[in-house]
Amino acid sequence: MRAYSVFLPILYGMKRKVPYFIVLTLLCLHAAASFAQTETSTAPAKERLSFENGDMFFTGGFGFGNLLVATFEASGLNNDVIEKRTTTGPLFFKFEQALSDNLGFGVNLALLRLKNEWTDAVDPRIYGTGNYTGWSALARINYHFKPGKFFDPYVGFGMGYRSDKVTETSTDPQNPRFDTEVTDIPINLGMDLTFGFRMMFSENLGMYMETGIAKGVVQLGLSARI
Repeated sequence: MRAYSVFLPILYGMKRKVPYFIVLTLLCLHAAASFAQTETSTAPAKERLSFENGDMFFTGGFGFGNLLVATFEASGLNNDVIEKRTTTGPLFFKFEQALSDNLGFGVNLALLRLKNEWTDAVDPRIYGTGNYTGWSALARINYHFKPGKFFDPYVGFGMGYRSDKVTETSTDPQNPRFDTEVTDIPINLGMDLTFGFRMMFSENLGMYMETGIAKGVVQLGLSARI
């Protein structure tokens, strides 16, 4: 009892001070948390550039200014009358993986289809079609000069496989059947060399433009970053 009587006032005094100690501790913790939150919110966020290491881009575009299109449309054996022309493309589909902040590697796919439907100028009973189909799949490396927040200029070179096929059909009333001649261009090595830029409207969506040696002298399209 004696020991208990000695410590009883001390325990009673501590019991009265515990609530104040708890309140003081909670206030300190709240103040520390508020300070940490303030420091985090005021720290400047890192600006994301238009091209960074690890980025992946999917791009689709349309080409203009193909010499083969102009040659094919101007062609007309024996002064044939062109009744209808159909052109598909050039269409471009691209994928690029950023290997660093300046270097990207990817794949370029391109497609072009042309068709002429003609009638003989002397004997309209003779008619036919001419078809061209060309496509390529190239491995491509791009060097990005100095990507900014929105603007990303680059130059790229691609090399891979290409296929070109020309099919001509004609008919003669004295021989009512189609005579078909298929020409496969034997050079299957495809290459392109273009300079261009990507302009980002937001972090994940933008447009691109390229010019140079490709199925289209000029390319325009959309680009998505994932």
